[in-house]
Amino acid sequence: IQLRPTASNPRVSTLGKHKLKASARMIAGLRAGLGGDTKLRADCPFSKIVAGPHGKLLAGRLNRILPELQDMVLARTQHVDKTILQALRRGLKQVVLVGAGLDVRAYRYGVDALRATYFEVDLPEMLEERERVISQLRGPLLKRRLVAMNFEVQQLHEVLLKTNGFDPQLPTAFVYEGCSMYFDEPTNRRMLLSIQQLMRHPDSFLWVDYVGDAIVDGTLDHEGIRNFLQGMEELGECFVFGLEDPGSYMRSLGFDDVEQVASSEFFETDDPVCALYRFTVSHCRKAPEILAVTSDEES
Repeated sequence: IQLRPTASNPRVSTLGKHKLKASARMIAGLRAGLGGDTKLRADCPFSKIVAGPHGKLLAGRLNRILPELQDMVLARTQHVDKTILQALRRGLKQVVLVGAGLDVRAYRYGVDALRATYFEVDLPEMLEERERVISQLRGPLLKRRLVAMNFEVQQLHEVLLKTNGFDPQLPTAFVYEGCSMYFDEPTNRRMLLSIQQLMRHPDSFLWVDYVGDAIVDGTLDHEGIRNFLQGMEELGECFVFGLEDPGSYMRSLGFDDVEQVASSEFFETDDPVCALYRFTVSHCRKAPEILAVTSDEES
């Protein structure tokens, strides 16, 4: 019975909903530094509240299986935070969290957070859990919009353009964090091109993280990477998409002014797994052409 799809979402069962929420709590636990020893500082009291005892337990278990992942999550969290805070102080007006999960980063930005409106995009089941945990926080009163969407069957530009308050002409940050590696290439391409349709201000930008293709297919003969892949398989969180050169991929889709950094560079480590985990910040300085972005079935 629990494996049957729910009425609200025919693609997600009751157990599937539980897994989504558990994964989000686990990432919140890693963001809060609850998994164990870390080379990077983690000081987000809001993430500790969001993770709760379940997130702390899952983060600790994950850290025993994949000790690299804690620092990888902290590195990407800090890189996104640094990028958005700089943009907020330069006049950023909107932040779109694509796959918001239990991300509460805006609550730790202080008064800077009040400069923008936040559009939190995720499955309806995840947004319900998000509202439950955010009600426990004592943070700034943010301007927020909840945007229910299924990435596999809907287009972000179509959904956001119908969302009250969203204006593609304003400088906007799009954060597509911790998602690309779990979707196949056609799905990622559709999402990225859909975001591009919404980047109509020259100061708008898109932040994306990518794993290297060697992590996905295991072609690099290195014990650390083999152990990492085995750990991900044990957790049931297998990666399906990776890139050797994310910057070239983004430019091939029409993005420009693409910055790229490996997580290993960001927190200065020689770990080969971290070297294959990269962050990109991309702009679209020219007005994007209005494209017909098709679904997988149509393509």
